[in-house]
Amino acid sequence: MARIRYLPEVDTLIISVGDNEFPHSYIPIDDDVEVGVSVDGAIVELRIEGASRKGLSRVLEMLRRKRRRLAI
Repeated sequence: MARIRYLPEVDTLIISVGDNEFPHSYIPIDDDVEVGVSVDGAIVELRIEGASRKGLSRVLEMLRRKRRRLAI
């Protein structure tokens, strides 16, 4: 199950996939994007720094609103 977290203090979006596995190492994709991989090389996390500069804060707000509606 995927989990999406936003850390506003560092403007970083973290998308975790898999079974609560923590990344063993990170592979940089570009200056602001890293892929976290497990010991066996499976992708377990995606980190996007500067998320608000990339327009992702609007996506996060839409997800928060949807989550609130589903919780009611």
